[in-house]
Amino acid sequence: MENQPSLSFCGAHWQYHPDQANIREIMARNHVSHTLASCLSLRGISAGEEIDHFLSPSLSDLHDPFLMLGMDKAVARFRKAIATKEAIRVVTDYDADGTMSSLILQSTLALCGHKNVSYHIPDRKAEGYGFSLVAAQKAVSDHIGLIVTADIGVRDEASIAYAAQHGIDVIVIDHHLPDGAGVPPSAYAVLCPPQAGCAYPNKSLAACGLSLKFAQAMLKDHRLRDPIIRSLMKLAAMGTVADVVSLRDPENRAIVTFGLDALNRDVHKPGLKALLDVSKTTPGAITSSTIGYNIGPRINAAGRLASATLIIELLHANNSVEASGLAARLNMMNGDRQAIQEIMVQTAIDKLKDDPSPFLVIALPEDPCWHSGIAGIVAGRLREHFNRPVAVATIDAGGMMTGSIRSTPGVHAVKALTALSPLLTKFGGHAAAAGFSCESKNLVAFHDGLCANALEQLQGKAEIPVTEIAVVFEPQEITRSDIEDLERLEPCGAQNNKPLICIKNARLKNAQIFKEKTFAANIAGADFKCIWFSPTVSFADFTRQPLDLVGEMTKEVYNATTVYKLIIRDACPASVDVFI
Repeated sequence: MENQPSLSFCGAHWQYHPDQANIREIMARNHVSHTLASCLSLRGISAGEEIDHFLSPSLSDLHDPFLMLGMDKAVARFRKAIATKEAIRVVTDYDADGTMSSLILQSTLALCGHKNVSYHIPDRKAEGYGFSLVAAQKAVSDHIGLIVTADIGVRDEASIAYAAQHGIDVIVIDHHLPDGAGVPPSAYAVLCPPQAGCAYPNKSLAACGLSLKFAQAMLKDHRLRDPIIRSLMKLAAMGTVADVVSLRDPENRAIVTFGLDALNRDVHKPGLKALLDVSKTTPGAITSSTIGYNIGPRINAAGRLASATLIIELLHANNSVEASGLAARLNMMNGDRQAIQEIMVQTAIDKLKDDPSPFLVIALPEDPCWHSGIAGIVAGRLREHFNRPVAVATIDAGGMMTGSIRSTPGVHAVKALTALSPLLTKFGGHAAAAGFSCESKNLVAFHDGLCANALEQLQGKAEIPVTEIAVVFEPQEITRSDIEDLERLEPCGAQNNKPLICIKNARLKNAQIFKEKTFAANIAGADFKCIWFSPTVSFADFTRQPLDLVGEMTKEVYNATTVYKLIIRDACPASVDVFI
């Protein structure tokens, strides 16, 4: 019997099977290095023009917005509302995608000369997710004539029908259409590329990307359309990255690429400047990772802990004093979010550490240290820690349980929830992440049902994560040129993740530990440091032996000096074989 590979420190197997023939073809036809060709080959991108296109996003990648089903009708209705000075209300979700959509839509209507525009962002606790009946009723009492929703709406037929019955037209801009579902029939128009009959080529736009397309359509005859769209791309880039939609699609890549360029080059208004300042960004070095790890979490903190209207107020701020004060509040909220998150993660680990279930579930009464707005992040952290699907929920005073699931590749979250739909009052999402609500009296049945469904999907086999590696180096082999080639894959994100590289036989020196949860060291023979956040190994095991390291290269700029670091995602002793 063959020896089975061991597991890494993170409990995974590693995979490295380069297609050398394809790599050579890419190198020859596209004149790129072996490092870059290896990464492109692993992504399944064909040699030739496809690679040139992928590496060089262009404004020509932005499709004609009028290809989108419903766009003609939506634009005509808005032009009528503007001509008659009708009251328009923008209603969006409370996350980064929703708030950036709100700002894009408000700016577009203002640029069209319409001043009778208001906005509404639901309160997470009072209204929950979506276009609520409360929001529809308020629009009726406020004598609104036209509502546009963004990042919500496709599953809110009841509220849309209520608005329509009271003489309000509702235009929905959303991308959350479940497989096989239809759009709300009471909506005046729906901009949603996945809907049946829509020929728009890009089915993976975030709501802020859809809002940008609406802006393109509404401003098509504006004399400053091109610089306006370029400026709005800053907002669309932040929302697109934060919402983790595909960065493999050419149009999304173009939106984020040119949005990042504008973020790095423009002189910003006070609100955006203050947001970038508290996010500790460096002009000229803002990347998709900067949005994902620095900017996005701060935008989302407002909607998680308080009200997302703070983001709108911040980016509408007209002077630096007002903007700095609002940004400071936002930054404080993000700090509170981080502190609560760590308490929740540790509480959950302590309670679940001896639970052998194939699907872990934890539900506790909501309090200041067990917060519904942070459940999704905590579920993601627990999934990484336990390598199993996890549901994290809060229970309110009325006995309603609301939570989030973060799943592993072998267990489809929505399929699991669909099997339990008789127990649930509401659910939705996709394969890796989903949300749900049900009565807490059903907790045991909910947990048992998830476990049974996970076993069924896994067919009784234990799920061992597999880490796919793009390139393998010895420490002395990786050059600054290789690292710069890895950067050519940007913008990185969903479906175009940063490439994982393996540094074999790394001997660490000058190792340090920070706040008991972060390890850092130099790598002998390499021109960069490594850092491991929340490692799964002791500091002694990290330092006493040569290691094989797997991680992502990242760039930081200090006083105009570029510094590269390897962000470690996994490791194992160099003497141990974990490859399959």
